[in-house]
Amino acid sequence: MKYVLKLIYKFSSGILPNLYCFNYILALPNFVRGNGRPPRNVDAKTATINDYIFDRMIRNNWNMLQINCVDKQYAKKFVSELATGVKIPRTISVYHISGQTSVDEFEAWLGTYLGKHFVAKPAHSAGRVLFLDKEMQKSELLDFFEYSKTNYFRIGRETLYENLERNVIIEENISREGTILNDYKFFCSNGIVHYCEVDIDRFSEHKRAICTVPNFDLLPVRYGRDVPDRVQRPKHLSQMIDIARALSMKFDFVSVDLYDTDEGAYFGEFTFSPGAGSMNISDEKFAIEFLQKVRAAQKVGLQ
Repeated sequence: MKYVLKLIYKFSSGILPNLYCFNYILALPNFVRGNGRPPRNVDAKTATINDYIFDRMIRNNWNMLQINCVDKQYAKKFVSELATGVKIPRTISVYHISGQTSVDEFEAWLGTYLGKHFVAKPAHSAGRVLFLDKEMQKSELLDFFEYSKTNYFRIGRETLYENLERNVIIEENISREGTILNDYKFFCSNGIVHYCEVDIDRFSEHKRAICTVPNFDLLPVRYGRDVPDRVQRPKHLSQMIDIARALSMKFDFVSVDLYDTDEGAYFGEFTFSPGAGSMNISDEKFAIEFLQKVRAAQKVGLQ
């Protein structure tokens, strides 16, 4: 039954246009599954950050800068021109995937880089990474290819991604060999940093922390993943906060994703609809206050 429902969803999402009513219907099941309730009016006093993310996601009222900046390759260019002090992973190669691209063609291109300390990721979507210096099964390659070939908008109705070209980029792996870096996602509005989400062991025992900024205190809030017992303060936290402020100045709400390395902070990507509003937040009061902070920062940004 679950498989049949997935097929129905995939078919429906593939044919229904990017309109509010269809986006609401198709994105609703994931929201309810994550939040345990339907979305609230975003202007209600009890509205949470997830209600806000869901509402803006399905309305599709994005400006061109937001749309361009979810493309990982464009985001690198934007960041290099906007901020100083932030490092950007070097792009090695870019491969365009069309509807006619075969997995054999993709594998032939990728094969040139296998065994090297590089990573491959779709520039037009989120959540998948291939570590090219690790042994790879054919099934893993095929799964990555099929995922990269898919229009990411059709997966969860994250409207920003609808018209992006489907490209896979290969870039330098900024982590030391044999290690995985933590992801530091700074939630910001108009240059004001609200919180930092820390993703730990993302490809194994994935845990997630929400920390205050700038003190970096661990909050007892579960945000879609189990909370770790402790979180190590990043070496370049002050620099990362300054970078997040600078990079978010033009956006009313964004997650600025950064990495902390021995050489300094590296830019990862921009995310404008984190988790599509469907990641469960264990503390309702926190989720409401989060949105209130965003609203307050947006008013400052309009002045």
